[in-house]
Amino acid sequence: MTKKFYEADPKELEKLWNRMTDWLLFNLEEIKSYIREMIYLGSGIVSGAGAAPENDASLELNVIIVNEAMEIIAAVITAIKQLEPEDFDIYIDRYHHEMIYSKIAEWEEIAEITVKRHIQKIRDTVKNYIDKNDIELETIVRLKDKLRYVCRKKVA
Repeated sequence: MTKKFYEADPKELEKLWNRMTDWLLFNLEEIKSYIREMIYLGSGIVSGAGAAPENDASLELNVIIVNEAMEIIAAVITAIKQLEPEDFDIYIDRYHHEMIYSKIAEWEEIAEITVKRHIQKIRDTVKNYIDKNDIELETIVRLKDKLRYVCRKKVA
């Protein structure tokens, strides 16, 4: 299972990008909070209630490269600021209020397929800004893995 991302099937790679983008958008505030904590503490180690126990062999995986995390978050925030108003409304419904597609469709008075298209457009916008900043998918996957004890929101 050491297959490189560039060797992956394009459809599987797109699914992974969608999952990672959703993870970033659902957990944006939590990620920002832990980055601030690490900067404040002058530490690259996540501590606190969400961190791995000290005797956990995977503790070293929780060491975060703060600059990479900050670049990722900056790209995501820039992308969000560029969303068109209707996409931004869907972004708020989905990623802040954690509404399911059918509820968003009902709330926004649009078809569910239209909601799905807006969600994909949001993901694509975020991915484009991540690409513009030369951030690789592996970097995001590494960040997610390192923050696995911190960010608990599920991606549906």
